[in-house]
Amino acid sequence: MKRTRLPFFCLALFLLSGCATLPNGGILPSRFSTFQKEKPHTAALWQALNRAIVTAGVRDTSNFAVKGFPYLKANRFLIGLKRHLASEKAFLEWVDLLQQADWAVRAKEFENLPPSQVRALAAQFHLAPTHQALFKKYQELSRELLAKDRARPSFQEDLLKATVAPTEYSTARRIIGLYPLASVGVVQGSKAAYEEFKAWHRKPFNDFTVSGTMTVFTPQPLSPKAKTYDQLRSVFQQAPRDVLGIPQLTQTQLEDFVDFFAPVLYQDIAASYDRFGEVTWHNGHVQIDGSHPTLYYYVTYNFIQGHPVMQLNYSLWYSGRRGPNAPWLERGALDGFTSRVTLSADGDPVMVENMNNCGCYHFYVPNKKYIAGVIPSKPGPDALVVAWLPEQYPRDPLNLKVNSGWHQVQRLRAARPEGKHFSYQLLPYDVLESLPHQDGRRECF
Repeated sequence: MKRTRLPFFCLALFLLSGCATLPNGGILPSRFSTFQKEKPHTAALWQALNRAIVTAGVRDTSNFAVKGFPYLKANRFLIGLKRHLASEKAFLEWVDLLQQADWAVRAKEFENLPPSQVRALAAQFHLAPTHQALFKKYQELSRELLAKDRARPSFQEDLLKATVAPTEYSTARRIIGLYPLASVGVVQGSKAAYEEFKAWHRKPFNDFTVSGTMTVFTPQPLSPKAKTYDQLRSVFQQAPRDVLGIPQLTQTQLEDFVDFFAPVLYQDIAASYDRFGEVTWHNGHVQIDGSHPTLYYYVTYNFIQGHPVMQLNYSLWYSGRRGPNAPWLERGALDGFTSRVTLSADGDPVMVENMNNCGCYHFYVPNKKYIAGVIPSKPGPDALVVAWLPEQYPRDPLNLKVNSGWHQVQRLRAARPEGKHFSYQLLPYDVLESLPHQDGRRECF
């Protein structure tokens, strides 16, 4: 594959952002009026289901609504697929992906509805008083609305036009917030932080001051039988692609990839805030159970030179960012970071990225085989490339050295762990989006 250059992706810092509420999709008034006249009971149920989600405050914004098509959801990957819709079959598969994206969101929203609302809706429309019954009814209505819209001659044109990424910035707020002036200080501060990160990654892996005890954590596999890198590459290359070019892997095959690319963590533990763990609700508050070390994984997709590629994401959470290593302005409850591995169309790692879960300190570790260099960004700082991927990766697992308190990844290498180590569990990130309380009700973390 031809090598490319790494663009700089701007991160929205809270002091500078002008975030606006994402628009909610709704059936166009003329179409909904017709729908109400033809099927008033069905229209009332549709409105009641959607109103319940809003009233309960359980709306999930992981995907955004398609304006005028409230039974569909999109994300930037699905928008990027628009350029691949060269046939009617490709368009219909894309529409199916939009509907599946909506259902994935809705399933969690209905699961998080308070029991009282579930019972009230069920009684009003003569349904079983369960979250599953409401979601199943929603799916039926969703299929019905899609079928009606597909019968319209302008459906494809209207949908393609409506499926765009909503803007998350407000020019007025940026002006009021003195963005041009504030950005100067942020750029200078970012450059200073970048130099510190680069200096860390030039040091030998074991040449760091330890605040507490350096503790090694390795993944507890999801699959009982470990796969080799060559086996995984073969599976990936032979996996069928749909008409849009997306690899069709089974759940078991996906878990094999999650197992293989999960990192080894070298965590400096000086206090309880350094013990990453399982996220739980306790008396209405989020709690990180450090006695159960946990990484949450999810799969995303992106594009490399126009081809869809798979990304494996690993997130972990701490009870807080504290201690002398953490800048005083950043200290507080809850902390964490996400590590992501982007695979090529052949199953090779192209890039490893790391970013704090607050959205800051995003850095890249590219594969020299695929990445030629960094595209300069003026006047802002360039993309932070701290190192190149080690040649022995991924045949040897990626090791991440994490400091105490601040929880920054100070160094990476590829090596098999030696000596004593502990296991962490891998859980799908979806569980955090419908997390049970002690009383049985569910809420998004």
